[in-house]
Amino acid sequence: MSPDSEDNWIKNNNDPLKRKILEDNNWTDTSIEYHFNSHGFRSHDFDGNGAMFLGCSFTFGVGMDWERTWAYKVAEELGLRCWNLGIGGGSNDTAFRLAWSWIPVLKPSYVFYLRTHPARFELLTDDGPLQFLPNNIPGKTWEFRHHTAFAETWMSCSHNTEVNEQKNLLAIQQICSNHNIPLYTASIMNRYWPAYEVDLARDLVHLGPNWNDITAKHFLRMVKNDR
Repeated sequence: MSPDSEDNWIKNNNDPLKRKILEDNNWTDTSIEYHFNSHGFRSHDFDGNGAMFLGCSFTFGVGMDWERTWAYKVAEELGLRCWNLGIGGGSNDTAFRLAWSWIPVLKPSYVFYLRTHPARFELLTDDGPLQFLPNNIPGKTWEFRHHTAFAETWMSCSHNTEVNEQKNLLAIQQICSNHNIPLYTASIMNRYWPAYEVDLARDLVHLGPNWNDITAKHFLRMVKNDR
């Protein structure tokens, strides 16, 4: 699972500085398996009673053991199946599209939505979804994986990102409300997680076990406070 690939693992181990980071984060001699259900999600099969999880690679759990992801921990604590619909490189548009498609079908007991970077967006094509993933480089303009005039124009006004995030959030809230399903949401952009920049997953790009523990506890507190 890119960027948690064998090539990157070898490259990081051959770099003394990155090797030290791997050791500091306890990622030495570690094997991670990625399993997918019949619908292509890193998730339990869609049977029984479950909690649904929406988001990007931080929800999917790139570079993390399945059982150590925040989504799995939340579902386990609630005694439910983990229906993880997190998509690597996904946007808030992706989360809405999956919520729209799957919430009426699965009718989860809860929906947990970790909103991703608001500047990401998705366009649908006949060949499948096209994800626009910006990188905020200090001192430079926004750069996209897919360089198009449309993307550059869209990003030229910050209100587009704000409005798009709110549209998706409100739409998912409405879908959950229509089916009487509790929704709990937080943003990946929030910096109140103490381990945000120090605890890393095996790929050294995504956040690690401590962050997943903190995030799981954050969502579980929301559920507890509603009871």
